[in-house]
Amino acid sequence: MHIAIAGAGAVGLLLAARLSQAGQAVTLLTRTADQAGQLRAAGLDFTARDSTRARIAVAAEPLTADPAAGSSALAGLQPAWIFLTVKQHALHDQEFLDGLQARVGPQTRLLCFQNGIGHLEKLAETFPAAKLYAAVTTEGALRTSPGAVTHTGEGVTRIGQAPSTLQTGLISTSLHDSNESAASLNLLIKLLCEAGIKTELSKDIVNEMYQKLLINAVINPITAILRISNGELIRNAYASSLMLRLFDESYAAVAAQVEELPDRMWNRIEEVCARTAVNRSSMLQDVEAKRVTEIEAITGRLIAQGRLKGIPMTASETLYALIKAMESDYNG
Repeated sequence: MHIAIAGAGAVGLLLAARLSQAGQAVTLLTRTADQAGQLRAAGLDFTARDSTRARIAVAAEPLTADPAAGSSALAGLQPAWIFLTVKQHALHDQEFLDGLQARVGPQTRLLCFQNGIGHLEKLAETFPAAKLYAAVTTEGALRTSPGAVTHTGEGVTRIGQAPSTLQTGLISTSLHDSNESAASLNLLIKLLCEAGIKTELSKDIVNEMYQKLLINAVINPITAILRISNGELIRNAYASSLMLRLFDESYAAVAAQVEELPDRMWNRIEEVCARTAVNRSSMLQDVEAKRVTEIEAITGRLIAQGRLKGIPMTASETLYALIKAMESDYNG
């Protein structure tokens, strides 16, 4: 099975490393020609959870390149799956979308790993005939250079079909299920598990996306502003108090969008902080690297949905403004 991974950040490199080690045909689609050239020339430097290191040969090409002009044996072959591991704002870049369009065939399936919400609607609008799937993962990874990644935490990846009806602000939970789709998805889950990425089928991926949204909305902005690891959130009484305020309004906004949320979501957030204590959130990594964050896709979307339901989002609005001010400062 040929799998293309659009986005060579931490998650994209981790998936490429694991799948390549398991013998799968993988092509990394990078943002820049320099990163693609480095990966082709030197391979992917992968550090596993047990600290063992491996140099893995991978096919890589810039997403904007002509798919048929690549030098690898996979050049010109339309992939069975394209994993989208880019940040949400990339989905509003026409050059990125054009490069993606050139690689999507009639049988290609798109699997979205984006945080936040709104990306499925955008992709359904851009690729109306595409078979869309969504993934929610708790795998931890750190990209230490354009050609190196460290697996920092084992987690679970849940995959499900996107709803058949997608509109801005409205998600129907009816699925475009078919025997062919189910077989392809089950095969992918099997391959990921064999590659060391624990993966499960989700029957309600939208609900799980909202659960992940809630967790990200409570953890990521505070870690980015205070420049602290996940574990420090629960060790610092003031940070923990701020988390609880953020949780109360975020939970209300999410609960207004989905039929049922699991019990003990606050406890689950505390457990995530404890389990990933040394991790630095993706939003913190973006701030430290002076990159655009996912604040719009996470907190911005949640604020908008809370307002529609008349839910006060005071803490979220404050943190949103602080992150946007930081972005404005380093982006000029």
